[in-house]
Amino acid sequence: MIKIAVISDVHAGRTEADSSCRGDIAEILLARAVYRLQRWVRPDIVLLLGDLVEADGFAAHRDPLERLARQIETLTCPVLVIPGNHDPADELFYEHFPPPPEMLDVGGVRFLAFQDEQLPAYHARRSERDLRRMQSARRDFDGPIVSVQHVPLFPADAAACPFHYTNAEDIIEVMRQAGIHLAISGHYHEGMDLLRRGPMGFVVNPALCQEPFSFLVLEMDGSTIRCEPHSLQMPRALELFDAHVHTPFAYCNENMDAALALRLAEDFHLAGVGFAEHSS
Repeated sequence: MIKIAVISDVHAGRTEADSSCRGDIAEILLARAVYRLQRWVRPDIVLLLGDLVEADGFAAHRDPLERLARQIETLTCPVLVIPGNHDPADELFYEHFPPPPEMLDVGGVRFLAFQDEQLPAYHARRSERDLRRMQSARRDFDGPIVSVQHVPLFPADAAACPFHYTNAEDIIEVMRQAGIHLAISGHYHEGMDLLRRGPMGFVVNPALCQEPFSFLVLEMDGSTIRCEPHSLQMPRALELFDAHVHTPFAYCNENMDAALALRLAEDFHLAGVGFAEHSS
């Protein structure tokens, strides 16, 4: 069995007036997701499926990309990172992350990462070269194969997602011929539950930047695929209270901000917070 964690659509640096996409706390969200993965989930591989930052005015967002990369570097398992349509150009993006190999084998599973042509209306198209790479992935390999991409890949009649591949039928036919078991995508912030079509599975990861601030953990055991969402936001019914929150006056302060702590308490559905110091 292999455990796969998937994070996408962080959108650090997003400043437009879109209250549903919390780019203002993106770095905090990623830090919490990475901490949970490292401390409790302990995946065999982590997939980052793009839109980590906003490319508009990228010079202003180079620092957030560097900070996100430093957070990802704390993971002790293999990490596969691809850019999304909001990320900067490849040559800038891959200053901070290792470019994905043609194929990556982890835990008896082969991962194929694709950076497909972006089309108007946020659609995409897979090149003939990459279709051939999919076909060749089965050569000398008899384990499960996973296709990883930013734009959602799924059968045309299977979902109401507004984004798709213009040659999705061709891609899925190649998946069928090559025995590719699973397609994992991002981009569509609402996400899509695991969809099965015979031996193939299709899933779309929800956006980390959008409530309830979620990512997916998938477990593959042969042809069996289990998919579990992890939400950083807690149920209000728990009425949890954090009684030990610091301020900038703490001797151990690095980045504490009392006003931000109150806003985060609401974002993560705490019932309240108590500020407390233990300074001399």
